[in-house]
Formats: sequence, structure tokens, C-alpha cells
Amino acid sequence: MKFTRPQKKPLIALLVKRTVFFFFSFSLLITFLYIVGTIQGFMETTQTILLRLLVIMGIFLSIGALYGSIMDAGFILINHRRRFILGIISYLLLVMFGVTISVISSFILVLTGGNIS
Repeated sequence: MKFTRPQKKPLIALLVKRTVFFFFSFSLLITFLYIVGTIQGFMETTQTILLRLLVIMGIFLSIGALYGSIMDAGFILINHRRRFILGIISYLLLVMFGVTISVISSFILVLTGGNIS
């Protein structure tokens, strides 16, 4: 009985996946800090910095996840295997999460007059 090795993923796929995971976890951490800061009464400048970081991380997350979904679609076309469909769906959900976080954070920044010097 011969065992077959699973096909190795390209290095770029692993790097994109880990980078998107980093941006997602960092976005969740900043969101947690913003919520805790709102409850605890952090200074307004600290809250503004957290919101600006959240906007930036949301944009980076969206761009990285969009690249990952395009890359997985390319793998489906090249390899003719459907195992990458779940990856495309998860990347697209992360794109929507990143866009939503960025828009909500930008909206809160505009409401609070985010240009505090």
C-alpha cells in the first residue's frame, strides 16, 4: 500500500494566508481595545489612533484577502481541483469583513471629528 503525499502549496499561497490571518487577528485586537477603551474612558486621542489603525488594517485585510481569493481562483483554473473553493469563500468573507470594519471606523471618525491635534 503506497501513501501519496499531499500536493505542496506554493510559497506565495502560504505567505498570503499567514499575512491575511495576521491582519485579521490584528483587526480583532484593535477592535477589542477600542471597545474596552470606550467603556473605560480612554483619552480621545488614543481612541482616534485606534480608529485610524482599524481603518488601515481593514484596508490591508481587504486587499490581502482579495489577492488570496484571486490566487485561489487561479489555482482552480490551473489545477482543475475544487478544493480551493472553500478558500475563495473564506477570503471573500474576509474581504467583506475588512471593508465593513474600515467603513464603520471611518464613519465613527467622521462623527467624532477625528482631526484632533
